[in-house]
This record gives sequence, structure tokens and C-alpha cells, in this order.
Amino acid sequence: MENIRPFPTIQSFGDVFFAFFRAALGLLLLFRDIDFIFDMSHLEKLISSTGFTYNTGVIAYLISSIHLFGGALIVLGLLTRIAIILQIPIVLAAVLFNMMSTTYGSLPELILSFTILVLLVFYLVKGPGMISMDHYRKLYQL
Repeated sequence: MENIRPFPTIQSFGDVFFAFFRAALGLLLLFRDIDFIFDMSHLEKLISSTGFTYNTGVIAYLISSIHLFGGALIVLGLLTRIAIILQIPIVLAAVLFNMMSTTYGSLPELILSFTILVLLVFYLVKGPGMISMDHYRKLYQL
């Protein structure tokens, strides 16, 4: 019984707020990916409309996989910076695509993509916060 280590105590309301938005960001990426998974042909059309026609199915699968696993890791706060580094090129491409596209891009999609990009960069710089698996691992050297 003496080997059980409790989760570190929460220092302030800011820690909870910080973790809430990190989890919301991860969930947003997860839900966006679920939308892509159920309509993979839409994602393939988006990719092929950029002029990239080589293996759009494979690219769509990779994007979905990175969003799915990266979003889950961001929600947990586990390997957060690695997951964010993998997400940033995809979301940056989505922002650029929505800015340049006249057929598939829309203002709400642009705003959502840009907001996600800003939050990803913010959490890349700041880290996962006090309420995360990364902090727990660092605290107990796991």
C-alpha cells in the first residue's frame, strides 16, 4: 500500500482551465477525425482538389490516423508535444487550403482551422500543464 502515489494536487483554478482547453482541443481533433472517417471520400476529394493526385487514399488514411491518435494523446496530456508537432503540418495545410480554396473552403472552416492551429502552437510552447500524464510522469520519473 505504501507504493501507491496519488496524483499531484491542483494548485489553482488556472491549472483546471488550462487542462480543460487542452482536453477540448484534443476532443475537437478527435471529433473532426471521426467526421473524416465516416466520409473518407470527402477527405480524398479535398486532397485531390489541391492538385495532389498520387495515393490520396493513403494520405487520407494517414491524416485520419494522426488526428485520431494525436487527439487522444492531447486529451490525456501524454506525449503532448510530440502529438502536437505531428498535428501542426496537417492543420496548417487545412488553414492554407481554406484560405485559397473557392470550392471546398468556407469561413467557418477557416476560423475553426485557424483556432485549432493557434491552440496547437500555444500548447506546444506552454506544454501540457499540471493536470496531465506528462506532468505525472515527470513528477514521479516514470
